[in-house]
This record gives sequence, structure tokens and C-alpha cells, in this order.
Amino acid sequence: MDKLTIDLDDFIAQKKDVDSDFASNFDSGYEEFKAHLLQADSQQSSSNKKSVLAKFKVAML
Repeated sequence: MDKLTIDLDDFIAQKKDVDSDFASNFDSGYEEFKAHLLQADSQQSSSNKKSVLAKFKVAML
């Protein structure tokens, strides 16, 4: 793993410790995000990927 990955892992762990909403929703939200990306990838559509990413960004706000 590179430093960026380790920093992100540390950030997520710390955020889970201090934010109960984040802790209870992060794992399931991340799994849903990955499933949507895999689905978009299987359809070979870059516009689909952009749409999924845009929806994910809005949902995380």
C-alpha cells in the first residue's frame, strides 16, 4: 500500500470513531458504490460511470 492509501484508511477509521452516522453508513454505502461501478464497467459506458460518480457525490453531501 502507498502512503495515500494508508492515510485514507486512517482518515476513515478516525472518522468512524467520532461520527456515528458515518460509521453506521460508510461500509454499506461503499459496497453499494462499488457495485454500481462494477455494473457501469460491465456496460462499458464512460457516461454511465460519470453518472454513478455524480450520484455518489450528491448522496455523500
